[in-house]
Amino acid sequence: MRESLYTWMRNLVFYYIMLAAVLNFIPENSYRKYIRFFMGMLLMLLLMSPVMEILSLDEKLMDFWSMEELKEAYWESEWNIENNVQDDYLVSGYEAEIEEQISNYLENMEIQAVKVDVEVEEKETIEVTKIILHVKMEDNQGKIKQVMENLSQMYGVENIQFEPIVFTD
Repeated sequence: MRESLYTWMRNLVFYYIMLAAVLNFIPENSYRKYIRFFMGMLLMLLLMSPVMEILSLDEKLMDFWSMEELKEAYWESEWNIENNVQDDYLVSGYEAEIEEQISNYLENMEIQAVKVDVEVEEKETIEVTKIILHVKMEDNQGKIKQVMENLSQMYGVENIQFEPIVFTD
């Protein structure tokens, strides 16, 4: 009991020395009210510590605090998982939309697309990194080159692959 009383008194002395040092080193008066508020909260905790120790509230408070930290970590991890799933849906939806746009563009250019593959990369924004055109091979090489140039300009992609597919009747 005597040891805990000396520890409490030593903590109070340290608190007042720290308070005086901090208040003397602050150049502006505008921060003094915030420092005094914070230090007042610390003083309240310091003054309540012997009562909390006698009633074993400090252990209960620590248990409660650690439980709340665990709950917060759990909910944060759940939130991150949900955001990653949402990001994956967003990226796959973006890829599907671009594939649909390119298929419609090829149809308007009278080029029969068997399949269009688009790869995107998520950085600060979602960017198209690769386009692969699986096109039915006919005598439209001039159109294909024009389409590849147009797609390169529209989506800012240099990596456009053309894979002709030959159908035999």
